[in-house]
Amino acid sequence: MSLGFGPTFTVAFFLRLFPDSVLGAECAAIFAIFTSQAWNMAFSFYQSLRTVPRDLDEVARHYRLSPWLRFWRLDVPFAAPGLIWNTMMSMSGGWFFVVASEAIIREYLTEAMGYAEAGILPPKVEREIELPDELVEALESDPELAQAFAVLTPGRQRSYVYALNSAKTSATKVTRIIKYRDRILAGKGALDR
Repeated sequence: MSLGFGPTFTVAFFLRLFPDSVLGAECAAIFAIFTSQAWNMAFSFYQSLRTVPRDLDEVARHYRLSPWLRFWRLDVPFAAPGLIWNTMMSMSGGWFFVVASEAIIREYLTEAMGYAEAGILPPKVEREIELPDELVEALESDPELAQAFAVLTPGRQRSYVYALNSAKTSATKVTRIIKYRDRILAGKGALDR
């Protein structure tokens, strides 16, 4: 994944992770701030390691420095100026994200408070439950089962749909419908005890 598309997908991920909540936007902002700082500093350090001058590399080999000593005596001091500079730039970029994120969140909150003061509620999304074909056939052939299934809560109806859809074959679904018939008539969900 390229760095250009990364923030778009992660912001969408956090907003979907916490739907109808400001928490998704807050997590996306924190992630954006962290990545704006960490990537810049990581690339700076990597670039410094890749551009160590040949004469300094030869000196480290001449003194037979272990990889650990070479890292602390050559790589870190050589990378320090660029790392310090990019840390300052990264922190300022992070503050930019904080200010921008707060402005966006404040705008959303102001809009939400306006809706709340006006008494406007978000539209309730009714999700229609798609019944498996085997269940539709069973409900059509058994009016008592159809009536009992119709009065179940949507959550209990979904529990049966999930339980039936987890079966791999049509025969297994039919077997489960027969097994669940008494539970449906009793007004219980597939997971109720």
